[in-house]
Amino acid sequence: MAITVEKLVNIMKVFAFNHANLNTFGYGGYPYKVDTVQDLKYPFMWVTKTKDSNKIGQLNYSFQIAVADRLDSNEKNLLHVQSDCHQICLDFVRYYSRLYGAATDDDLMDTMLQDNFQTAFIEHVLDNETAGCLLTVTFICPMNTSYCEIPQK
Repeated sequence: MAITVEKLVNIMKVFAFNHANLNTFGYGGYPYKVDTVQDLKYPFMWVTKTKDSNKIGQLNYSFQIAVADRLDSNEKNLLHVQSDCHQICLDFVRYYSRLYGAATDDDLMDTMLQDNFQTAFIEHVLDNETAGCLLTVTFICPMNTSYCEIPQK
């Protein structure tokens, strides 16, 4: 059985709940459907599935991970908020790299982050009072084509 999108999202969810600086996790489409989260507390992490680029023998699951926090009314803390959120994005890359290196789950052991990932500072993500960082990552997973994985009745 190969790793699934749900397993990858759950890994990100565990990271968010265990990170000292994150208070809310969400998953959904873009634009961020944060209004669907009850009791939203900042800073938050929002994961969106993006288009994949696959080939025979390899699945690539791509995600955008937005980490955002509230700005002061005068936005004097913009760079501070973006810098903190950028650090949380880098924490995820380190977290998954360590998790992958110590994995005991066969599916996870075969799944790694693509070497090149992107980060970008973002402003006014949801409204004029939110800023942060956007991390774009791709998980590379083997796709075994030597046997059929179609569920049988």
